[in-house]
Amino acid sequence: MPPYVLPTLEKLAIPGFKIPHFLRAKDETFVDGKTYPRLSLATPATHDHPPIAAMWKELCQLAEADPRSPAARDLREWMTYAGHGHELPPRSFDDRAHEIILRGVLNRIPGWRCL
Repeated sequence: MPPYVLPTLEKLAIPGFKIPHFLRAKDETFVDGKTYPRLSLATPATHDHPPIAAMWKELCQLAEADPRSPAARDLREWMTYAGHGHELPPRSFDDRAHEIILRGVLNRIPGWRCL
C-alpha cells in the first residue's frame, strides 16, 4: 500500500480495513485489534481475498503436512487472536472455526463485545 493512503484516509475520516492476518508485529503475531485506529473496519477478509473457509482449509492442509510450517503457526495465531490460544485449532472449517474467527475479530474492536 502506498504510504500516503493511511494518512489520507484518516484525514478524510474514511475507515480503513483491518484484516488481522495481514497486520503483523515483527514477531509475526497478529497486531492486537485493540490498537486499531478508532475509525477502522475489522474483518477477516474482503472481496479481494479467498473466503475464510478456503483460507482455513488451506492452512489446515499445509499444517497437517508440516506441523512446524507458517500455516500451522497461522492457525495457532488465529486461535490466540480470538482468545482461544489454549485450544487446538479446529482441523476443518466448521461452525466452531467460523465462530472463533468472527468473535475474535469483533472482540478485538475497542468498545465492542460479542457475547
